[in-house]
Amino acid sequence: MRTQSWRRSRAGYGENGCTAKDVFNEKSTVLPVGNSTLTDLCELQNPEISETCENLESSYVVTDIEDKQRRRNNYCYGYGIDVMAKPAGPFLVKIQSCCWVNFINDFGTLIGIDSPKQERNYLKLYPEPYVGILDYEDGDDDHDHDDDYYEVEYSRKRRAAEASRTLTEGNPSKKGVIPGYCDATPVLIFPSPAAGSTIVFNKKVVIDLKAESKNGAIKRFLYSKPRGMDCTPVTREGSVTCSWTIEKPRFSKLVYNFCFWADDIRGLTSERRCVILYSGVSDIFSMIEFYFASSEFSANSFRDYGCAGTGNMKFSAPTRGMPVDRIDAQINNWKQCTKCALEGETGDRIGYEFDERYHECSDEFGSLAHSLCSCDRDFVKNIWKIRDDFNTDFLNLPSSKCVPFAPSFRTNAKGACCQSTNGVFGWYNKEIRQCCENGQIRGIGEC
Repeated sequence: MRTQSWRRSRAGYGENGCTAKDVFNEKSTVLPVGNSTLTDLCELQNPEISETCENLESSYVVTDIEDKQRRRNNYCYGYGIDVMAKPAGPFLVKIQSCCWVNFINDFGTLIGIDSPKQERNYLKLYPEPYVGILDYEDGDDDHDHDDDYYEVEYSRKRRAAEASRTLTEGNPSKKGVIPGYCDATPVLIFPSPAAGSTIVFNKKVVIDLKAESKNGAIKRFLYSKPRGMDCTPVTREGSVTCSWTIEKPRFSKLVYNFCFWADDIRGLTSERRCVILYSGVSDIFSMIEFYFASSEFSANSFRDYGCAGTGNMKFSAPTRGMPVDRIDAQINNWKQCTKCALEGETGDRIGYEFDERYHECSDEFGSLAHSLCSCDRDFVKNIWKIRDDFNTDFLNLPSSKCVPFAPSFRTNAKGACCQSTNGVFGWYNKEIRQCCENGQIRGIGEC
């Protein structure tokens, strides 16, 4: 699976390019992409294997379009899903494409298509100002029959003269001050996810994006996103919310790319930022969604629940008092289990492998990933047994309603972690209990 970005006129949707109708109908490319091909080249990595692996001629489905710019700067953004036979051994897949980037000179004349170019610059330094636009000249026809390089030279005298009168806010300026908005590009800010981050979800994911610009309002967000993802219009604050619910095959794990960027009212563009969407069970929230997919519970059901559920499943948040019910007690047990598993680590971006078919933690027993998975699985299984105890009156419970722990328990208790045979950690007071060899916690002398 991969995101696709193709110039609209050469995107495989005919001469007029992709349209809003193609996006609505989730139409696949009907012509070879870029009027050429997009090929997955498969290479086996073991030279001793005589078999080969299959190359694929790929296609994609357009999900978003850019149609507000000049024709050559409009794009089709889409998503391609290819299925290939499992190779006989270790393999490497290379993506090869052709003929979609047009090299155009100052006069709009096509000078090359997706062929490597080599720049030559025989320029000297002069004290006079020069304009920042370069001319692209064809190579020497007598010696460059395959057109593998072109020359670059400074622009003509007319442009250099015009450059000495820099425009400020649309008016000629003799001071040569560059308009301030030229450098004030939009900036992606919180809660926009960090570039390269992984967002784990089971079936539904909601992503909040926000941008700001010194030039004024954010005009729009643009995306290269999976099919079916919907994004709200931009608010006055420069925010949007994108949501996506997928119907994935049972017991499957899918990985998607999601890219986004913003334009302000000046037409300037922010950085293009991409994240990974991982559809599988890999953290506490996706574990909750997996186990409670057919119930009223969701990943946010335990936010600020009782005295232990400060925040939303934040293991590091302090428990404000004695648990108010069995649900609250399980949240506290999960927090202690997670702390024991991490042994002082932060837990940031630590995922695990979970077998959705057999409900088993797949990482090596004793590893950090396996321990975190065991804590999460134990929590949801126990919550399922007592799900009828859930009481909405305990949501957003004021601290004044939490009964403090006994002073002796808070100050004198010497806690320790005990790992059971299934990988789950329990916390106990070493002064009155002990961890038995079978992983059970008993009173001192009762193992």
